[in-house]
Amino acid sequence: MRPYGSVKTLEHRRVEALRLHQQGWKAPQIAARLATTPQSVNRWLRASRRGGIKAIRAKPVPGRPDRLSSRQRHTLRQLLVKGAQAAGYHTDLWTCPRIAQVIRHEFRMDYHVNYLPRFLAALGFSCQKPESVAKEKDAAAVRQWIARDWHRIKKTPHAAELTSFSSTKQAF
Repeated sequence: MRPYGSVKTLEHRRVEALRLHQQGWKAPQIAARLATTPQSVNRWLRASRRGGIKAIRAKPVPGRPDRLSSRQRHTLRQLLVKGAQAAGYHTDLWTCPRIAQVIRHEFRMDYHVNYLPRFLAALGFSCQKPESVAKEKDAAAVRQWIARDWHRIKKTPHAAELTSFSSTKQAF
């Protein structure tokens, strides 16, 4: 699992480990100081012995660069927070095909609907399943039924279940 921190922060930690090793520190001491494992420190030191400081420098992040700029991602986030009805849909439910349409309309870019859940997670959103509510449900009638009938039909504990116990300990 990748440790927390930017690429530059992680590179700084590896360079710091190399500097501490050159000062005579041992791998377990370096690991404790840098909040990592001795195995990682040994791996960094081994890489630096083989390839020098260049071997522990930050490498470019693999993968295709983002297509939307940070400003465009911020704009998209604002559009999504306003809701689907504000974007012209009949219901306030965002689906991946709807979001793909909004991106196409607003930014003239095509995103595949299968990629959008990962993209939205990176924006800080998570998949949610809407709660289904019957169209016939009448909240006022439910409250009235609970107030009037629920206490009458609710099971009550038997007298034996109402017995209290003392706090003295008994050996079994």
